[in-house]
Amino acid sequence: MKTYGLSNLILSVVLLFLTATSQAALRCETLFVEARQSLGQYKNSAKERSRSLAPKYSNPQYEMIAAKTWKGVKGPQILQAMLPEGVGFIDHVLMGANEDGVVKTSTGSLVHLRAEIDGVGTNIGVNINALKDNLNRDKKSFVRDSADAVIVFIHGGGTKTTGHHVAASMMSWMNVRNVDVVSLDMPWHGEGARISFDSAKSSLEHMRAYVEKYVAPAGKPIILVGHSMGGVVSDLYMRMFPNDKLFSGVVPLSTVADALPGGSAQDKIIQEALIAEKNKTNLNIPESERDLGEWLARQNKISPTCGMFCQVLMFGINWDAPAHKGKEYLPSLYVIGSGDGLYQGYEKSFAEGVGKLANAEVKVLNERRDIKDKEGKLITIGHLIFDHRPRIDFAADLPEAAKQSILAGTTKEDEFNKLRAEGKIILDPAYKFEDFAEPETFVMVKNFISKVIGKPLQRVKVDNSPLELVLQAYANNLAFREFAKTYIFQHMRATDRATVLGQEMARLQERVRHFAYVKKQNNGKLSDSEKAELEETSAKFSELSAILAQKGVVSPENQERYAILKAQQQNINNTLVPALTNERKQLRTQLDEKKKIISRADKLVAEFEKSLASKKLVQAFEAKERAFKLLMKQDEKVREQTNAYLFASYSNGKFKEGVFENLPQNTVREFEKYEKIADLYQNLLRKYEVVLMQEAREGRLTFTGEPSRKEEIEARIKEAAIAATIANAEMQSILARIDQVDRDAAELANQSFMIEKEMALMVGAEYFVTEYYTIEQLLSQEVAAAQSNKDGMTGILQRLWADWQKIWSVRIAESSDSLY
Repeated sequence: MKTYGLSNLILSVVLLFLTATSQAALRCETLFVEARQSLGQYKNSAKERSRSLAPKYSNPQYEMIAAKTWKGVKGPQILQAMLPEGVGFIDHVLMGANEDGVVKTSTGSLVHLRAEIDGVGTNIGVNINALKDNLNRDKKSFVRDSADAVIVFIHGGGTKTTGHHVAASMMSWMNVRNVDVVSLDMPWHGEGARISFDSAKSSLEHMRAYVEKYVAPAGKPIILVGHSMGGVVSDLYMRMFPNDKLFSGVVPLSTVADALPGGSAQDKIIQEALIAEKNKTNLNIPESERDLGEWLARQNKISPTCGMFCQVLMFGINWDAPAHKGKEYLPSLYVIGSGDGLYQGYEKSFAEGVGKLANAEVKVLNERRDIKDKEGKLITIGHLIFDHRPRIDFAADLPEAAKQSILAGTTKEDEFNKLRAEGKIILDPAYKFEDFAEPETFVMVKNFISKVIGKPLQRVKVDNSPLELVLQAYANNLAFREFAKTYIFQHMRATDRATVLGQEMARLQERVRHFAYVKKQNNGKLSDSEKAELEETSAKFSELSAILAQKGVVSPENQERYAILKAQQQNINNTLVPALTNERKQLRTQLDEKKKIISRADKLVAEFEKSLASKKLVQAFEAKERAFKLLMKQDEKVREQTNAYLFASYSNGKFKEGVFENLPQNTVREFEKYEKIADLYQNLLRKYEVVLMQEAREGRLTFTGEPSRKEEIEARIKEAAIAATIANAEMQSILARIDQVDRDAAELANQSFMIEKEMALMVGAEYFVTEYYTIEQLLSQEVAAAQSNKDGMTGILQRLWADWQKIWSVRIAESSDSLY
């Protein structure tokens, strides 16, 4: 009866396997050499393949030529079939990528793609779940069939990286609320279009063309949402396209106001400069944001060419009240932080230029409820409005324990609503219980969409299929593409005889079940004939199970060698691989500990950095700051020249043809000079950071702050710096060992594969035919056309995906994403 105990499990496996393998495939024996590689090898191959021109942001003419190298590349045919016409995969790492080996991001719902219209391309961010539907529809788009609405998101301006950072977060958040998000690089930002526009409106028409081609075919309500410069795009669109039928609403976030409604473009720029200078000492603005442009310059993210495009947009801003008082405008929601440098000084513009429009709503966000400064004071919400939760206030008599429970998110919904109804909790009436712990700006956008489309947005469950996971990895992860090209997967295709074997096993199992029923009805007894038949049935089932287990029949002369190989494979899978896995876990734990030591030292030094000095550090600091002053002076010069050129090129509401192509050479030289100074500053900044830690480690830093703490602070910093130095050396050793473990694991996987291959040659082909795939071959049109069951490919992809996850999970992931 032991056989019966296993029969249900075995039969379920065989039936699943027969379903998953009843298809033809391509052979690829030529790839057997190095069929398995380490993650490091995949990443190195990816780096070699991704070498290409990238934006320099210093010479418009050069970039117009370079943009031709950014054309989307084709992927495997099934993956390409999921993309609309004119869309391909990005073939190189983008500026600001958050991990080595990936295009830009490797988490969340975002897929990075390259889309073109009439030969002009831009990078687009798309929800992974929106693409699989394209396999079964004539009009392909970047929107799910099931979506209630779609957001077109426009990023902030003036920077090099863009890369859909905010859109990536919003996309993942909106995905489970049944709203898709599509984002795109604006011209002269990231890898957006490198073309000229004769007006701000023509740039919007360029954006509109992408929406019409890639978003509108889905027939869903489209909401235009933008942050900072993207807010300008949203605001301009509302005003320049009244009674629009393409979009259903606009949401300008942290947008730029009209500095002087009714004034000339030149007067507006002068007024903006006056407000910006005043805001440098405006205490209502968070200290870190009083000069956002300077902060971006120190991060090496600001760009003259990006800034020039922003100015083109600024020429279109006009908040004069229209005769129709906004009745012809799309519904709009303006959200801005009260501490934003684009709100402070522009309060009147928001109140009059937006607040009095018929279809507009303005939300001014105040203090963050859960983010405080060093003195414990709540930080005012500034330009970056995505990192806080909705503001909540409590009645004075609400016990402290209840307050803490609410803030910690441990209060039940019924109790929360009860306290709210009693006036113990004061929260914006628009927010529900589930909104309390969510990013407030996202909640506002969600509620606005719900209002526009006329129905609430319900949470939905989103599960990614193996095909979607593979598509996302192929799009975002260059190392995965190398894996897809070279990783060999052995597949045993069932023959007709194997199908008959499966049917016979099903019949035998049914007989076993019958005897189990009879035994139960007769108080655990069977007749002699029934016992005999059960034993015969069980024996036959065991015989067929053995055939299934080894995928056919091994000839007698191969039995001994087959057994040896099987033992070797079991040793690899059950002993050697688990040992490496455990070592890797231990190494990762050690690595995390070392990184914490280094991080603590960095934070300690950063905390007191302004009060630390040494002769060598002062010299490094002064050199760095001299370079930065040069950079800011050059930035001012570039802006003056750019503005003068744009004003000279502007008449009757339009710029001269080819405003970017015909940029004067003396201005181009100033652009290039800016980039050289920016590089100089970054080099001196890195040198300063090295000197800072060296001086701290050697105990040569003097604390110039509170005298009573001098000895304490200097000792703490020296101790932390020494610990960080030791930890860094140990971390390098750990990283080297992790890399070796990774290579050893790849070698074992390769050995296991070669053993599988040799074992397969010893098994007859009556029941199963041995075939080999790479992922690219699996996803080729020829293989797909030969498939009789789509679940078959799903089963294979699941196994391939599991293999990839084992490889990718060992990486040392570093995140450097930010709003810009």
